[in-house]
Amino acid sequence: YRSGGVYWSGQCQDGKSRGNEPYYCPVGWERFSFQYSSEVLDFDDKYDNWPIAYIGATWDDAIRIIFADLEVSKSTVLGAGVLLTPSIEYASHPHLAKPFYLDLDKEYQIKWHKGDYRQDMRMYDKRYIQCVFQCRVKPGCYTKHASMLNNNDKNIPQDKILWHVAGDVGESIGDERILVYGIMFKAK
Repeated sequence: YRSGGVYWSGQCQDGKSRGNEPYYCPVGWERFSFQYSSEVLDFDDKYDNWPIAYIGATWDDAIRIIFADLEVSKSTVLGAGVLLTPSIEYASHPHLAKPFYLDLDKEYQIKWHKGDYRQDMRMYDKRYIQCVFQCRVKPGCYTKHASMLNNNDKNIPQDKILWHVAGDVGESIGDERILVYGIMFKAK
């Protein structure tokens, strides 16, 4: 999605369903995929018809989500639930994905970046980065709503930019409704 990487213009036309929701190239973003368990997912059979959506996250929230699950919040304007969007532009609004200054020389940040991803994270060192999670959402478990923030994405209608997956406060929402399968980074 970044310079020299995968790119397409307009809606993705690769023949995959994605829940019959449009999917646009997340230009300028670097994606890292992950899997939470050693169980091999039959991804194409189970998730091909689930639409792609994004969750903007602060750096601290991103660390928590990676090591735990999505948890239902009581603070959404639509009631208890998880808010997602089909637009990476909307998810990266600074109110949702607050830019974070990455300094790998600081001891507390070094602890976060050990192992395989440490070298990958070097390209973001001494820069402001944003984090957005890439998810698949089970069709029928979300409702579409109008934007509460300015929507700069001309591809997604204003009245359908926000998706709400309802739940009980404190409930963990796992891959039976939302599969978090990638984290996206963008440096500024």
